[in-house]
Amino acid sequence: MTNNKQSIKNYNPLPVPIPVIFGNNGRLNALGKGDVNLFLEDNQLLTVDNVYFVPGITKNLLSVCQATKNGTSIKFEETYAQIKHKTPDGQTTKYICKHLDEGLYRIPCTPKTITLESHYTSTNEQSTLTNLWHH
Repeated sequence: MTNNKQSIKNYNPLPVPIPVIFGNNGRLNALGKGDVNLFLEDNQLLTVDNVYFVPGITKNLLSVCQATKNGTSIKFEETYAQIKHKTPDGQTTKYICKHLDEGLYRIPCTPKTITLESHYTSTNEQSTLTNLWHH
């Protein structure tokens, strides 16, 4: 989930908003979804599919349940989490997430909008560090 609509490619509005309930019983609505490209610190590209656009959410969140349904494995340790993702060509890519005091793991990355002119160059850099994503 993200509140940054500009970082979503292939954005599609939802026909009916989907209610999202958070651990603190806060409620917001998902209004659309699409894919988000994340450029990791080591210049790897990670595309997260079906990211919900949730205006008002304060952190980007990744659903462990949704990620593991798509063949991704996640191992949690005390000070970090390791994500292993299989690419369409069958290769496994590893990502390390750093632990935060807030009880979250952080993926060090930059969301970018990819243009056809340059696959790895962005015209729309959103931030320098992004919290976990939900899909």
